[in-house]
Amino acid sequence: MLQVAPAKPDYMIERKAREERRKMEEKLAKEEEKKDKELKQKIKQTEEKLQRRRVRRLPATLLLCSRVC
Repeated sequence: MLQVAPAKPDYMIERKAREERRKMEEKLAKEEEKKDKELKQKIKQTEEKLQRRRVRRLPATLLLCSRVC
């Protein structure tokens, strides 16, 4: 006689689907957080570069102003 495995109840299928959806959402959230962190780091580095340029150019600007004025 052939035995057939009983079908899973709907609540078990729904629970598994919720768990998989939660895992995917967590994974996406981690990736988003990582991208945000990288972007903030790039912004910070760019601001530091610009700040260094401003500091280097500032004395030359002051010299020009003193000659003109």
